[in-house]
Formats: sequence, structure tokens, C-alpha cells
Amino acid sequence: MRTLETAGGLETVTCALCDSRWTRICYRKFGLPIVACLRCGLVFANPRPPRKRVWQRYSARYFEREYLPARGVVNGHIDLPYFDVKYASLLARLDATVGKGRLFEIGAGDGLFLAAARRAGWTVSGIELSPAAVAFCRDRLHLDVTECLAEDIPLDLPPFDAVAMFDVIEHLFDPMQTLATVRRLLRPGGVLVLTTPNYRALSRRALGAQWSVLNPFEHLFYFTEKTLARALGRYGFGDIAFDRHYSGTVQDTMNPKSTHAPGSRRARWYDAWVSACGPRRHWFIQSAGLGDLLFATARANETPGESRAERG
Repeated sequence: MRTLETAGGLETVTCALCDSRWTRICYRKFGLPIVACLRCGLVFANPRPPRKRVWQRYSARYFEREYLPARGVVNGHIDLPYFDVKYASLLARLDATVGKGRLFEIGAGDGLFLAAARRAGWTVSGIELSPAAVAFCRDRLHLDVTECLAEDIPLDLPPFDAVAMFDVIEHLFDPMQTLATVRRLLRPGGVLVLTTPNYRALSRRALGAQWSVLNPFEHLFYFTEKTLARALGRYGFGDIAFDRHYSGTVQDTMNPKSTHAPGSRRARWYDAWVSACGPRRHWFIQSAGLGDLLFATARANETPGESRAERG
């Protein structure tokens, strides 16, 4: 990925996946275009806002008044057993794949996944962009979480058995550099578990530009199974798998509340349709790869993939 131009506070870049500069506009949202690469299909914001504007989202006010309540932490109360149950199946899957060992999380947020992993027997650490979130992880949960950008992770750390990135890669200014770094953090055979919004989601088709995931001031990249698998394969990962049945609820698979226009006719129609969905239709949407979230796992190959510097 190369920067082609910086003008008017916006940065124009080439495709992060194939370096092409040829794109088509898919949406215009909040005055900025979201485009698709004509060569590989990767969707991204271009031109995009500067880092300072994007990082405004991660203020202490947002963390305390929006993020924590949405996670179920209200008035400072943390229900750790709830999160033990919430993450039990994922941690059991990692345990069966690589065994309990060293786990690193990029974008640790409130640290509750790391806390559940530690309680399950893992040795945990991580990084987080938000100073308020880092303070919460350290002071409330006594976790080894460092304030650091994903693009700036040091490479001299001892190798990890597993790395987690939950709803992080879509926010990064250089996701491919981060994938190359993650491969170097993992021991050969170690596992990356990653989630990100699914650009092929039925919710996007139903809600169109109203879909709240489409936000170039927050989400800079939009992946499909195809483009995410290509990125993982390029940067030293194999055994790439997508779990299309990650969620057992209709609302998690097709969330009609995820809209910037909740009172619109389109949103009301989709809400009614999702409410009427039964288990069979829910299963079909998931099986077709049209759920709201991509849930990917990948193993680190014996030899790391090429880095951005190595590609020149």
C-alpha cells in the first residue's frame, strides 16, 4: 500500500492487498467515498481521514460511557463468571488446537477476554490504543496490557501460542503490516483468531448505506472471506478457516439495530423481517456466509510471509 496524495486533510492510498490504484465507488458516507479495488475486490475508505481524526473515537468518554456499558460493565460492576462462560468455547477451541500457553491480544479493549483466558489457565498479555482502556485493564483486572498501536508492536517479544484480534483489523491504517507482525509474534503452528465485519453481510444488502458498519471515520477496511483469506495467506498463514456458525442468535447474525437511520422505512422493514426469522432461515443465512461477522482462524506457517519492507 502506498500513499498517493495527501490533500485537504485526507490521504489517498493504493489498495493495501494488491497495490492497485484503480477502484470504483461503492458508497459515499459522511462525505467520504468507500471504494472497491477493481483488481482484487478489497473494499476500503479512500481517500481517508487522518489518524488524529479517526483516533478521536477512542476517548475516555467513549470508553466509559459507550464501550463499557455495551459490554455489560455498568456502574463499575464486572461479572467475570459471565465472561468466563461467554469465551469458554473459544478458549476450549484454542486449547484443543495449540494447548494452553502464551496468548496475546491486539486491541484488548476492556481486557475481559484476556481475564477469562487467564482464569482458564493461559498466560496473557496484550496491547491497546486507548489510554482509558489500558488503565482499566491494569487497575481493575491487573492485566499486562500496554498502550501501543498495532502497527508499532515490538518484534523482540518471546513467541506466542495464540494471538487474538477481535474487531480490530478494520480500524487499522496498515492492516497488512500488522498481519506480517502477528506472524512473527506467533511460533510456527501457533494460531491467530480474528473477527471483523463481513462486507458480504445480508445486513449491508438490506440496510445499504444506512448500515452503521459503513463508517469511513471509524472503519477503514471492509473484508470478505475471499479478501481476508488472501491477506492471511500472503503474510504467512495457512489452514485458514471461517466459522460461519459462530453465533446462536438471529440478532447477532443479522442485527437490524446496526443502522444510522433507525426510523427509516428500510430499517423498519429489515427489523420486522429479522424478527420473523426462524431457526432454519437463520441457519441458512449463516451457512451462505451472509452473517454480520467474519470469524476466522489461521495457523502460522513454518516460514513467515513477506513483510512490506521485503516487498519494497
